[in-house]
Amino acid sequence: TEQLDPLSPRTKTQAAWNLYQGRRFDEAHKRAREVLELSPNYPTGHMQMAASLWGMPRYEEALPYFVRFNDLIPDSGMPIYLLCFELVKLGRRDEAADLLNRLNSIAKECYVKPYFLAMAHTALERFDEAFDYYEMALDDDEPWMVWFGTDPMLEKLRRDRRYVGIL
Repeated sequence: TEQLDPLSPRTKTQAAWNLYQGRRFDEAHKRAREVLELSPNYPTGHMQMAASLWGMPRYEEALPYFVRFNDLIPDSGMPIYLLCFELVKLGRRDEAADLLNRLNSIAKECYVKPYFLAMAHTALERFDEAFDYYEMALDDDEPWMVWFGTDPMLEKLRRDRRYVGIL
């Protein structure tokens, strides 16, 4: 689809996401840069830039992009869980825990995808709660579960028998 619409931030974002999931972080980074050149305030362009840098791993460089993604879509599950992973990598667990608490509060007021809640719990290594949410996401046929087997952020779960069971 990128060849059909080379100026679309959405198609470049999808290409970047697929490259990230395939651990082709340099190529994902290139696509994310192209997205932000086309549309500097495109939220998922910032997410893709952050994720590709996170995967390289260039955590300090990724932080402003994770923060900007969160600022562009405030109180949303995906930016919050991604920022949780980033803050944990930077040794800022207390801030990540505060974000998880914020996400849990949001979930009491409105719907938050169980997959996003699971990911935030995974970031903080709260695996029992995370797996409860992954099971909910699976039961709900949550589309985001398609990435459960490939997401680089889930590396710490891969040896857990529950992970294999969900796959």
